[in-house]
Amino acid sequence: MEVAWDSDLQDPNVLWPAENEELTEKTKRQAREAVANVLEATAAGDALAVERSVGRLAVLQESFDYCRNMLVA
Repeated sequence: MEVAWDSDLQDPNVLWPAENEELTEKTKRQAREAVANVLEATAAGDALAVERSVGRLAVLQESFDYCRNMLVA
């Protein structure tokens, strides 16, 4: 199983504005794909793919948390 990486989201400090609908939808789609990859890799017993997919989820979560914290601050 190959895990797709989007180079512009590898850095958790990359922000995307909420008003950019296209980028917001792209990010939502990537999050759904990352969750699906984790589930598929877990079902297949592929530990390396699970690790990569969970890493991808972590980057997305860090980016989301950073954006949310910027809005609150």
